[in-house]
Amino acid sequence: MGKDTAERESYIDSVSRGSQRSLAENSERNYIRYASTSDTSTLTLGRKLQRSQLMKGSSTSLTSLYSEAGEHYGKFPITGDIQFGLSYNYKIGIFEIKVINCRDLAPIDTKKNKSDPYVKTYLLPDKTKNGKRKTKVKRGTINPMFEEAIRYTISQSELQTRTLNVSVWNRDAFGRNTFLGEVLMPLDTVSLDSYKPTWHPLCNKAPPAETSLSYKGDIILALRFEPAAIDGRDDTAEETPPSPDKQKKKKLGKRKSNSPTKKSAGWLHVNIKEAKNLMAVRMNGSSNPFVKCYLEPDRSKQGKRKTNVVKNNLNPSWQYQLSYGNVTLKSLKERCLELTVWDYDTIGSNDFLGGIRLGMGTGLSFGKEVDWMDSTADEIRAWETMLKTPGEWTEATLTLRPNMNTKGGT
Repeated sequence: MGKDTAERESYIDSVSRGSQRSLAENSERNYIRYASTSDTSTLTLGRKLQRSQLMKGSSTSLTSLYSEAGEHYGKFPITGDIQFGLSYNYKIGIFEIKVINCRDLAPIDTKKNKSDPYVKTYLLPDKTKNGKRKTKVKRGTINPMFEEAIRYTISQSELQTRTLNVSVWNRDAFGRNTFLGEVLMPLDTVSLDSYKPTWHPLCNKAPPAETSLSYKGDIILALRFEPAAIDGRDDTAEETPPSPDKQKKKKLGKRKSNSPTKKSAGWLHVNIKEAKNLMAVRMNGSSNPFVKCYLEPDRSKQGKRKTNVVKNNLNPSWQYQLSYGNVTLKSLKERCLELTVWDYDTIGSNDFLGGIRLGMGTGLSFGKEVDWMDSTADEIRAWETMLKTPGEWTEATLTLRPNMNTKGGT
């Protein structure tokens, strides 16, 4: 009882001094342990302060805080090696890491030359709680034998965009685990058919910078241009670009009606079907995704379209159809369909999950340079196919860009 009281008082003192360690690094486990004494004020204080700190950030930062909670880096020298093998079951889409053992780890208890190690894995850049896997803790050894299999359900194409992070930690009774080393392995060049258990030297903490090429998932959709035949004519026959004078007269953002009233105008139909393998940005390892759409250069309120929100789902199905009227084949060659996926947040701002731009990728719109006409090869292919087959649906599965700043998100 006296020991618990002393620890509780030490904890309160550290909070009042405003120690450099972030409050978010104190896990719920610590609060509950301190509250086991007769005085529960510490638990109340801890929870209020933690809630206040967490409410300052977005759902993304909340995930980040939980992933790094109670972990200590750089306190002990990194020594030793870890042995693990890799395999992939192509029939059921299971990636397996066979953690065999470690040797010559740094001893946390230097007097007794021992540690309490365990292994933790992520498939970067996903560091959410849902993406974390751990082995059992091996007590009192610097040469632990694990012989455990860690598994992820993931497609082969997505796996090739990930980096395997295998780290070793010392389990502390108070939850302040100590980093003992890690291995980072990009999986795009690894042969999973013959990767037998191999020794890897443990390295210092050096997480790779999140690049703009990070995989954000895929979106599945269908496109159709529906020409409006008038007096025996339809827009499919118009292939000559309009003259500059006619281009200047078009006020795309000021139309009062979205009905195809002009001669040879038609409809652009878009069926937003579903998305796969979206990034989780919430503490529960999920997201609340929806899609927002514009037909550039019209970014007016009238030109915006949105799907419904699918809650707690990284593979949402919308099956949502939207349409734009008063468009022609010629005008669509000068325009671009932008679709962005967002996580819906009821309190703060929505978080960007990825996007695509469907167009000709020329960098020009009606003779002027624009930054949004930057479609990738796959995006261009889908758009061109739709333009070449009016009246028919063109289906496409496209990889989401990590940002919408430049071509392909780079």
